[in-house]
Amino acid sequence: MRRISLYIPGLTGPAVPLTDNDVPPLPALSQIMGRARRRRQGVDALRQLCGLLGLKTSPIRDVPVAAVTRLIDAEDHPDGIWMRADPVHISADRDRLLLIDASLFKLSQHDALALATEVQQVLDLEGWRLEVPFPDRWYISLDEDPGVTTSDPRRAGGQDVNRHLPRGAGAKVMHRLLNEVQMQLHDADINREREDRGELTINSIWFWGVGELPDVLPRLWSTVYSDDVFTRGLAMLSMTPYQPVPPAATAVLPVLNEQSEALVCLEGCRVPAQYGDLPRWHEVLADLEQHWFEPLLRAVQDNTVQELNVITDRRVFRLARPDLKKFWRRPKSVARLR
Repeated sequence: MRRISLYIPGLTGPAVPLTDNDVPPLPALSQIMGRARRRRQGVDALRQLCGLLGLKTSPIRDVPVAAVTRLIDAEDHPDGIWMRADPVHISADRDRLLLIDASLFKLSQHDALALATEVQQVLDLEGWRLEVPFPDRWYISLDEDPGVTTSDPRRAGGQDVNRHLPRGAGAKVMHRLLNEVQMQLHDADINREREDRGELTINSIWFWGVGELPDVLPRLWSTVYSDDVFTRGLAMLSMTPYQPVPPAATAVLPVLNEQSEALVCLEGCRVPAQYGDLPRWHEVLADLEQHWFEPLLRAVQDNTVQELNVITDRRVFRLARPDLKKFWRRPKSVARLR
């Protein structure tokens, strides 16, 4: 079957009340969402992605993001337990502290290494060694399970830090280390330089993604298209061909054959939805409408694609050519399906 599945976290926008007037006209997407068969999913976007790529996860344990992404970043097999310790900015907002992850700031490898030197002075007390293969992806190898569950910064971004701190038996150690890291970074020379350049300071790190590298995964797709390093790692574990996301569906359609099942991860909506950036969210939606929804709706109409799935925000929309004849299913806007 010629099937294309679009994984689009953030498609339904920021967690604020929206009306039809708040969403630009999206006739192709409205047609897809209105005519498609719909199903709810009770997991967040990260666990949705894991399920799509064959990784079984536990609701009471971290998704092992660190080990999977380090498989790509360090180009070797990450034995043992790994944890991400990514650089972040924490901003005061009235009586809250808000998390800002690396999707909203620039960080060079020079600045990352200078900041990591400061952080390492704190981690030395625990015997932890920090690795910085990429500016915004930092790693710690652990001798044993730290006894915590953590929050994905891409989910916690823009929210109260205290609601997303590590939880569990080892949480006190993590909280103490975070406090000490924040004090260490407060007066770091590199942060003063960043302030002088008008850039956000890096005043904390974020522990998350604890676990070991999973075993080989089942291959579920003929090709995976994504610009995300975690997705690339899962594709590698399942020995699935992997490509960067092309600019439009028209680059994917010509390579389909009768057995093609392609997964395309379109993550442009995630950051503006997470941080409430409506203008940017509108821009991404307009681009998706023109370059993905319109050509794929035509492809379903002419049977070039036999099934189109749109997977987002705990919902799955499944559209096949016969669904388009069900005239009683009216087009539905993003705002009405939130």
